[in-house]
Amino acid sequence: MNMPTGPFSQMSVGQRITGVLFNGPRDTFAVIGEQPRWIPPLIIVSLVSFLSTLATISKLKEFTAYTLELQAQAAPEIANAAATDMILNAAVVAALVGSLVMPGIMCLLYAGLLKLFNLFAGEPAQFRQFFAVTVYSYFPILLGAVVAAIMIIISPATHLE
Repeated sequence: MNMPTGPFSQMSVGQRITGVLFNGPRDTFAVIGEQPRWIPPLIIVSLVSFLSTLATISKLKEFTAYTLELQAQAAPEIANAAATDMILNAAVVAALVGSLVMPGIMCLLYAGLLKLFNLFAGEPAQFRQFFAVTVYSYFPILLGAVVAAIMIIISPATHLE
């Protein structure tokens, strides 16, 4: 892979993130491919995802309770307070754990697909280069998730359907 050397090659994590989002992703991804440091951005992605989910937990509980109430109206025999509490707690735990681990899993999956495609076409590249690129390419998705979390927070739970 032909990578630029020069002022772009010593970019900090913050410069890489802003480069991916706003200031010329092509040059930024070239630098990321040259120096694939993925641990700090993956930590940032996981933490922001977790915090966005944490901010929406009250709406998640409210929406889950609303959905369970609608199901209980259709089938009254499943209306059980203990089961409802258990489902609410499971939804919260699943959302929080998922928000921490899913960005990493998705990046691994996408990097694996890129590596598989690269085996058949393109210059040889290391898996860690693909993984670093997919971690940084997760930032636009993360930005959308933060906007979605804000919209969830300001919307009534019944409108989340």
